[in-house]
Amino acid sequence: MKPRSKTWATPGATAASINPAPLIRAIVQVVQPRIGERIYEGACGSAGFLCESFDYLKAKGNLTTKDLTTLQTRAFFNKEKKSLAYVIAIMHMILHGIEAPNIIHTNTLSENLADIQEKERYEIVLANPPFDGKKRKKRKKRKKGKEGKENFPIRTGEIAFLSSSTSSGFSRRAGAAAS
Repeated sequence: MKPRSKTWATPGATAASINPAPLIRAIVQVVQPRIGERIYEGACGSAGFLCESFDYLKAKGNLTTKDLTTLQTRAFFNKEKKSLAYVIAIMHMILHGIEAPNIIHTNTLSENLADIQEKERYEIVLANPPFDGKKRKKRKKRKKGKEGKENFPIRTGEIAFLSSSTSSGFSRRAGAAAS
């Protein structure tokens, strides 16, 4: 069995908050992902929820070749805005055995919730919103939609609220979400 870190992120370097591994593990065990469900973690930081979900699913044993292919190619999806966290998430997933991580280097909050199609929704959404306060205003003139504030029904700069709203926007109606 490989050694486990006590946290999935380094404060300040990758994420606004530290996600304790026991908490992540407990959330994944409560949600009980199954092979064939697509799992999404927006603003993924170091991808702790996805790595723990992968470990949870692999530990079930008796996986077929088809199951293993599904886990490698069609099970885990995430997005990350910060460059360092993006690279760490890729590395973390590869070290856990996910050979081709599906990570997009983008700001999750820049997506308009009204534009999310059913095919872009996931059965399970796991997320710990960044709790670093309000979104910082840029001094440069920004393009419409770039910061994402106008993509939500309630106008606020509170990141935790916006992240939770985004998570629910990516969840299928019959899906599960934990944040």
